[in-house]
Amino acid sequence: MNNGGMVAYDATGKTFDARMELVPDGSGHDLHFVVDDAGAVYPLTIDPVTTITETAILSQTESKLTYSFASSVATSADGSIMFVSDPDATINNVQYAGAVYVYVRPAGGWATTSTYSAKLTLDSSSGIENLYNAEFGTSISLSADGNTALIGSNPIYSTTRYAFLFTKPAGGWQSTSTFTAKFDSMTPWHNALSADGSTILTTDPYDNEHGAGYIYVKPTGGWVSKTFGQATAHLEPFRGNEFARLGEAGADLSGDGSLVVLGEALDGKAYLYSRPVSGWVSTGTPSATIGYWRASNNYGQSTLNLSSDGSTLVFYDEPTRNEYMYSGTLPAKIYSRPANGTWVSTDSPTAILSSKDAWLSRISIS
Repeated sequence: MNNGGMVAYDATGKTFDARMELVPDGSGHDLHFVVDDAGAVYPLTIDPVTTITETAILSQTESKLTYSFASSVATSADGSIMFVSDPDATINNVQYAGAVYVYVRPAGGWATTSTYSAKLTLDSSSGIENLYNAEFGTSISLSADGNTALIGSNPIYSTTRYAFLFTKPAGGWQSTSTFTAKFDSMTPWHNALSADGSTILTTDPYDNEHGAGYIYVKPTGGWVSKTFGQATAHLEPFRGNEFARLGEAGADLSGDGSLVVLGEALDGKAYLYSRPVSGWVSTGTPSATIGYWRASNNYGQSTLNLSSDGSTLVFYDEPTRNEYMYSGTLPAKIYSRPANGTWVSTDSPTAILSSKDAWLSRISIS
């Protein structure tokens, strides 16, 4: 990726020098946006103009071409394992059953290929009576080591939705329909798995009409299937706001599962919940309320991400085409945890990333 003219400006419109830097982090690198902000009035808006050169193209040729291939993608922390979904894939002559393809980086590095290492699918053991339109692969969340994957399925002909947990066998990922555990709810929207694979978050924006987040903590003996009623903890909106649709406008976990963020569509706020010292318990009192943005009017096309260490929050709400044409900009807002290490409620972002020349659809953060 090459920087082709990054621009940064503050709240008064003053411009500042800006650049991108690759900073070593363990076995890999983090991409940092660096701004010489002396004298700046926050928040800063950064408009990166970049050129991306592809290294490889991953594909599959065995199922009928669909427009859903790569609708969800997840990678391990070191970039050596990649999960790519195709919720509309035809499996065993069943249309739209869905599949997730696993690609493992060869010793010589990534190269264009249509050969995958494993294919994950569902069969009758899933408990879904009709796999037609099961849409397995609507979401993917992967642990940092690439050994655990949480994959969403939204079967049209069922009143229940699912998140299936798959774990890598001792010999490596291989094609299978055998999952380790499944977690269900009536109307899930977002699913997330902590980087250490110990905590699962699912959401239901219509639980008790105001929405909720469900926390599952890995038992000592390993993961087992649970319903939302058996979750370790239920996280609800502040003061039980009616019709808040908590969890519709994004959801995520910190790397160790100690911090949860849930987006509320009614007021467009993000609620942060911190795990107590004794462990997760049900609560309707968040640790902090972050930001205010346009309430999600694009049917859940929101991205809400926490950095692995829980210090940075990024929110992006994909606008409708008419909104984009009217505004001419697509901002992603960044919020930073204070230096004392404790999140506090705020409406002021630390920085704003925007692009006037591109349609952003998803945002992620290391």
